[in-house]
Amino acid sequence: MEPNWDLLEQSIGYRFQDRNLLRRALTHKSFAPSSALEPADVGLHNERFEFFGDAILSFLTTETLLRRYPQAHEGFLSKVKNHLVSKNHLTMVARQIALGEHLLLGKGEEITGGRAKQKLLGNAMEAVIAAIYMDGGIAPVRDFVESLVIAEFDKTVGRLEEARNFKSELQELAKQRGISQPSYTVLAKHGPDHAKVFVVEAKIRAGLAETAEGSSIKLASQRAAAALLDRLAAG
Repeated sequence: MEPNWDLLEQSIGYRFQDRNLLRRALTHKSFAPSSALEPADVGLHNERFEFFGDAILSFLTTETLLRRYPQAHEGFLSKVKNHLVSKNHLTMVARQIALGEHLLLGKGEEITGGRAKQKLLGNAMEAVIAAIYMDGGIAPVRDFVESLVIAEFDKTVGRLEEARNFKSELQELAKQRGISQPSYTVLAKHGPDHAKVFVVEAKIRAGLAETAEGSSIKLASQRAAAALLDRLAAG
């Protein structure tokens, strides 16, 4: 029995012109028929899609982070990017959209709980990213990554950022080092009223400042403070 592709397309916010691409993205090699030459026909399962999707996700998350943290140190960017592209994070997003219910699995994987396995769900997310790109190009896959992968980051890690209170940590570090206390300036705001994005600069002195974006001034300030903390720690 085929999965409900209409329901999945609603969940991911994209309707495929060629639904065969979506089907292949969710076909595990255990489901693909065997051949005399190799364990499973590489043209029927999703491993090549996973490979391509991983590269696309890496590019798009890097693009977003460079835009969101225009002056952040490489170490900070790498840390956030590594979280965004991790199997742990992708699995969490996959569960939000019930991706496991739509996987095409062989009997063995079905019996051993393949629909809930982190590796299978993370790989399927990467494969879906590749499928969207091949079906519609970069614009819809960028929307998918920003509205699901990065948005989920904002709801989870973003909240952790606020809980950790990077602004207080930066203030304490500045005090310990005997340097000026940080100041925060809202440089810009853009986007519709229901989805405003604020740009905030955290600054200690000329030449020692970081800028970040957020859905609120508070969150943008926390992110800017985090980037400045990372820069101070690296220097």
